[in-house]
Amino acid sequence: MQEYLLFQLYGPFQSWGDVAVGEIRPDARRPTKSALLGLLAGALGVRRDHDETHMHMVESYGTAVRQDAAGIPFRDYHTVQTASARKGRIYRCRKDMLDGMLDQTEDLHTIITYRDYLADAGFSVCIWTKVDQPPFTLHEMAEALRHPVFVPYLGRKSCPPGLPFAPRVLEAENPANAFSGYPMDGRVAGELFMESQASVELFWDSGVDAGVRETRIESPRDVPVSRNRWQFAPRDMSVGAVEAPKHREWK
Repeated sequence: MQEYLLFQLYGPFQSWGDVAVGEIRPDARRPTKSALLGLLAGALGVRRDHDETHMHMVESYGTAVRQDAAGIPFRDYHTVQTASARKGRIYRCRKDMLDGMLDQTEDLHTIITYRDYLADAGFSVCIWTKVDQPPFTLHEMAEALRHPVFVPYLGRKSCPPGLPFAPRVLEAENPANAFSGYPMDGRVAGELFMESQASVELFWDSGVDAGVRETRIESPRDVPVSRNRWQFAPRDMSVGAVEAPKHREWK
């Protein structure tokens, strides 16, 4: 038996970043590993520039996500002020461009960028330790989710949680059994949560016996390499199906 931390993610809007190129900012359609660890780090009070702690967390915890409701995808657009392209001028990052804009040495113009979101999506998350001495215990994480140090959000700051995280630490043989002991919050049950479906998808770190038959492998680029430089590495993520969650009454 092993201890697992379970908590829920629900909000009117969510946006879990995928590989972004140019003006389109896609959504991964489910919480990414980097987003989950970042959410926990923020709740614990770990600042973004504490790279060593973030890397320790990457090495210390396994993750699995149950898709209770896929949600409705939609695309929004934003206008962004940027500097005009200029011969001989290379922008290595957004900061280079902003510096040029602030000292008014660049011609300014506005572009439209597109951002993808999920509406009324719901997920349950499972976290477990992979090392003997992790930086934080699962119980410390659970308490941080109840009383976070930094304001939590679901991917973007414009996406606040719609419900408490409702963390719970329990013992189980594997992540699938842990999820079976964590019913879905009854306050958000309805058509969007696919009550008629017999099963829902489960996503977990490949190489782990999750107690579920693997049906495919995906390779998202969502393992933090450096929080300071916003660099991410790919990983293998297993996908399978588990029994649709039952509803629990809120108390």
